[in-house]
Amino acid sequence: MKHRAAGYSCTPHPFPPPLASGIWGRTPSGGSISSADSTTRTGKFARCPDGLRQFAVPELEFVRGQSLADLAGVAGRGRPSHAGGPRQLSSLLRGSRRFWRRFRGQGPHLRTAFTRFEDGSAFRAFCRREHYWLEDYAQFRVLKDLHGGRSWTEWEDEYKLRRQKSLRQLSKTHAEALRYHKFLQYLFHRQWETIHAHAHAAGIRIIGDIPCYVSFDSADTWASRDLFEFDSQCRPTRVAGVPPDYFSENGQLWGNPLYRWMS
Repeated sequence: MKHRAAGYSCTPHPFPPPLASGIWGRTPSGGSISSADSTTRTGKFARCPDGLRQFAVPELEFVRGQSLADLAGVAGRGRPSHAGGPRQLSSLLRGSRRFWRRFRGQGPHLRTAFTRFEDGSAFRAFCRREHYWLEDYAQFRVLKDLHGGRSWTEWEDEYKLRRQKSLRQLSKTHAEALRYHKFLQYLFHRQWETIHAHAHAAGIRIIGDIPCYVSFDSADTWASRDLFEFDSQCRPTRVAGVPPDYFSENGQLWGNPLYRWMS
């Protein structure tokens, strides 16, 4: 081996901005960050809106003159330094938790940003390029909202079974809601590219971690039922887990549907 490097294995999503900025700042130049499963529970390709809000500060210029950090009233607090011991880390984590509790309440400001957002060529290009998953994901999110968050297996058959006439009608009657969810993914895409460029400039490599399974209640299973071991009622016939081992006396039942590999 000609080159050895140290790094972190983590996903950026659980870390509120003060702590996340500390991770980017303290990773040794030439090191690596393994971005452990950063996918949302509602789709393998989509990114979690909560995660988006964590990194949304520079992007929401659509909220006139204010960032989400300003709106949350916590800008500039709890910024980590390169030095410090357990006491400083404890203080940082407490500050991060306070930040996160307040930051999670900023969803309405994303809505405000959306009302002031004008489609540009970059957004349209993003939607065209990511159409193969983005359209299904946006439809899934809108339908989930319309059904009070219930699992897709509890929806009416016209939506549960993805009857195209009903989905075409949905695209007409809920065009703005579909566009909103695409907008959130577009923002995350821009933010992730900014983070990636920042890490690259600091000599940090980001190694993607591809998850083995998807969530049962997700856009992936809803849009591709034939790829999973489902019965006639769209219920999993087998789910993922691990047998008892040294770490878990009773084993683990993850609940993710298994792939129908022969498909």
